Amino acid sequence: MAIKSHITVHPLTNRKGSNIDFGAEVRGANLEHISEEDFAVIRRALYENQVIIFKGQQDLSPKAQYELTRLFDPTVQAYGHGKTLDSKKSILHPDLKTIPHQPQVQVIGNGPVASFEGLENIVLKHPHHKTFHHDAIPAAEDRETTRFYRWHIDAALYDLNPPRVTSLMAVQVPKTEYQNLRYDDGTGDTLRVPRGSTAFVSSYGTYDLLSPEDQEFARTTRVQYAPHPAGTTVHRTPRHRGRESEDPTHVLAEPRHGQTGTTDPSVGGGEAASSGRKRD
Repeated sequence: MAIKSHITVHPLTNRKGSNIDFGAEVRGANLEHISEEDFAVIRRALYENQVIIFKGQQDLSPKAQYELTRLFDPTVQAYGHGKTLDSKKSILHPDLKTIPHQPQVQVIGNGPVASFEGLENIVLKHPHHKTFHHDAIPAAEDRETTRFYRWHIDAALYDLNPPRVTSLMAVQVPKTEYQNLRYDDGTGDTLRVPRGSTAFVSSYGTYDLLSPEDQEFARTTRVQYAPHPAGTTVHRTPRHRGRESEDPTHVLAEPRHGQTGTTDPSVGGGEAASSGRKRD
């Protein structure tokens, strides 16, 4: 007799007029002890909804969080390239702290922490939008106003393929106060958000918004990334020469999501050469 999972999946209910069509809440899961049947439901829920939420997990251990993430790709045993982020040479060092007994899990936050999972008397510094945007919000408006820090995927980026999933656990969040988030894209649009919010964007949604011409351009154009661009461009001068490709083109198959089979606009070529086309 087959064992049936008692986990249920509930698509998120968005405000009236919203065109957001992804995200779901998963209920009834014991993430400390996940059965094969339960994981099958969780796995399908993620690939169908792109983002899934487990509420009431404040007691979840770092080990269980890591094991849940690893279930999606058992071959992955370490964070990034098998290194922790303790090295001060890492550009992420100021933002993250590594949990000593579970180095694949990092802590991010803001302010002093007396003790947490083996970390003692640490001071967390949350990334601020002014470190990434050219024009900062005036200091007088900074407490009530914010912007997206930057859009990114959590990935090693070099030598390794991007991870299949990323997990984020809210241990403690601000209980009061909202901020006005400015898009600053010329529209004047704002969004009322709780402090400490994390936003997710659907690559499928952005792809569907493109014209057929731009969709074709996105599917067929390859990008050549410079090695460690953040470290190499920061000291460049106007006369500094960039890196050039000696190989003109590579014809690659259209990227498909390995689980759903749909066109995957988020797949990027690691060191692929330009397709030879121009775009103004």
